[in-house]
Amino acid sequence: MQKRLFIGIAVGRPAGMKSLPKVHDMLGRLAAYVERQTEIYDPPVLFSDKGGNPVTGQYLADSLTPSLLLERPRIIVYFIGHGAFADGEQIWYLSEELAQWAESVSVAGYQEVLETYGPDQLCIFSDSCQTPEVTVGKSSPILRQHTGLSDFPLIDTFRSTVKGKPAFAPTGVGPIFSDTILNVLDNEAYPPFAALDPQYLNVGKFVVTSQSLANYVDDTVPKLANDIRRQQRPRTHSGLRYDTDDYLILDGPPGIVAPPTADEILASLPVRPISLYDRDIGAERDTLWRETLSEWRGDFWYQTLDRAEHLGPSEGVLVSVQANRRTIPNAQLIFTPDLETMEMGITRPG
Repeated sequence: MQKRLFIGIAVGRPAGMKSLPKVHDMLGRLAAYVERQTEIYDPPVLFSDKGGNPVTGQYLADSLTPSLLLERPRIIVYFIGHGAFADGEQIWYLSEELAQWAESVSVAGYQEVLETYGPDQLCIFSDSCQTPEVTVGKSSPILRQHTGLSDFPLIDTFRSTVKGKPAFAPTGVGPIFSDTILNVLDNEAYPPFAALDPQYLNVGKFVVTSQSLANYVDDTVPKLANDIRRQQRPRTHSGLRYDTDDYLILDGPPGIVAPPTADEILASLPVRPISLYDRDIGAERDTLWRETLSEWRGDFWYQTLDRAEHLGPSEGVLVSVQANRRTIPNAQLIFTPDLETMEMGITRPG
């Protein structure tokens, strides 16, 4: 059976445009995230203009062959670079920029062509501007369409900004959208607690999912943009479904013991002989199971509350323990404004 496939594209400096900071470093960190999960991912397929090597549409088309793309449970495409909104759609700029209009990638077209290869899930991450631009000619989907039969995939889309607006990349930090995602997927300590999915937490599992990552990105990116006196609102759509919606499955944070599963609890319950006079053994057993489960879950959540302040930065963690709610304030993510903040659009030197 095929594994998941990650396709990363980083174009830090298309012809005639300013260089974006940290783009290639971020692509390397995304690759490391994939390489740590070899049981479910094949080696990442990366395209980068680092060292002056151009990223062209022909190179993408020749490299992304049917044998590579077909029958994948998930394909992730992650683009970091300059972009725009032109002719009613989002485009990505490859190395030739406006000099060759066919080298501008139609994001919608690229996604639709990838769908013809029949992945179960398709995840598109776009970290680029969507500022308005007038272009000569039409952009291209780049890839060749597969002509065989295919089903419709579940789709995740993570865009760094909304139509008509820029995305930002502060000097020394890089694109704040990708920095936010990497703070979750490639955190040297532990992901922010707010990025973990509460649906899984309720059963003692620590998982970053499509929905929890989208919620974290939607909440965090505007705050980081505000810290550098800019406005940036991401546009996300989490279309993956439980329980194949994971981006990261984790062991519990140090010091937290997850509650047992329902099967483990049932196996541990006391068993007594059944009397002919017993009329509601099942109800009695269910009641005991619920009471036992509540006790274990209560212990789990109070451990979580005690440890949440040490799990890394987040804006606040709201944890429910039965009928009680407590909010734990944590340190905010703060970026000191730099002398120059790059827009990830078509700003040219001078």
